[in-house]
Amino acid sequence: MQIIGFIATPLEPKTADGRAFRQFRLATSHGRGEARKTTWFTVQAAIDELEADMLGKGQRVQITGALKLRPYLTREGKPGVDAVLETEQVELAPGKSPSETAPALNDKPADSVTTAATASTGAPKPAAAPAPAPAPTPAATTRQVPATSHEDEELPF
Repeated sequence: MQIIGFIATPLEPKTADGRAFRQFRLATSHGRGEARKTTWFTVQAAIDELEADMLGKGQRVQITGALKLRPYLTREGKPGVDAVLETEQVELAPGKSPSETAPALNDKPADSVTTAATASTGAPKPAAAPAPAPAPTPAATTRQVPATSHEDEELPF
């Protein structure tokens, strides 16, 4: 599975079953305006200290790895599923800056992603934070074509 998202928490060194890795939360968003949803993943990356030092909260990264679903119970006793991506490589992803496309990274991420019978939309927003401006629609981003352009030429794609 391949995911592009934003690192939402510091990378924490962890060990499990004799395997050392860095764990962090990854936020991905889809939709626009009021329909925009954030999905949270726990990433367990088997990367060395040098690689981990180059990554930080707010960076846009691309993760390719195996998705593991781990059931858990919330503090209220409700069942949930944590989506965990296990990977050996975290790459910086090209694209827009976090302020333009990232989910609210200053928000505390949910303890885990809930899927299946429950929604997978991540952490609640603080009441005092203003809503991000909606992304411009294609109609709002028209481009003026210079009069000297070759409008009748056939494009190669």
